[in-house]
Amino acid sequence: MPFFEEKKGITIPQILDELKENSFNNAWVVEKRIKKNTVLVNNTNSQNVVFVNNGILITLLGDKYNKKHIFEFHRRDSVIGFDYIMSDNFSNMQYDIKALEDSHITFVNGEFLLNYLSNRPTFMEKLTNSLAERIFYISNRQMMTIYSRERKIINGLVELCRQVGEPIDTRNYLIPACINKTNIAEYCGVDRSYFSKVYRLLEGNGAIELTPSNSLLIDIVKLEEIMNE
Repeated sequence: MPFFEEKKGITIPQILDELKENSFNNAWVVEKRIKKNTVLVNNTNSQNVVFVNNGILITLLGDKYNKKHIFEFHRRDSVIGFDYIMSDNFSNMQYDIKALEDSHITFVNGEFLLNYLSNRPTFMEKLTNSLAERIFYISNRQMMTIYSRERKIINGLVELCRQVGEPIDTRNYLIPACINKTNIAEYCGVDRSYFSKVYRLLEGNGAIELTPSNSLLIDIVKLEEIMNE
């Protein structure tokens, strides 16, 4: 499975520290602690890029009926909105951000960030790599629309591991307890009752397990085996 490997070098905290140090306007780099269930409505209008210092957040996109759905999960060191400011049409792209647990984030003004990156190629490379990961992710999400409901769930669980899973070993990933079955069903684009049915089957096959702390333990290898049957 094409998980992107973490490379040693420039880190997101290093980028944020330097941006903060060299910002001439206090409004260009702003740290904020937000409570669980806080929703930042239409972040695009602020033209900010959001860096996740800590916590679990989701982005919500509206469908043609203007109903919001979970599009993506984010964890520490995630960057939200960089792809939007890189697009000429970013002002037409609207999304909300919601915290699934108490979180710590940093808002960086998009124009300031792009100007700064023009003089820091290593920073640009770091964020461009994250953009490449996002393009890969969006491609996978688009492919999910043609899958069967069961395949949507399995593929969604694989993507969930990639986004926010904590690797336990080479095959098992732990999903934070703040992400519940309703969140996952919505993310996979299926109703809760059908998700519960497939969940029980995956649980019986040993591909997924609920831990005593209410976190999900997912066996990626078994999911892939089921997906390839």
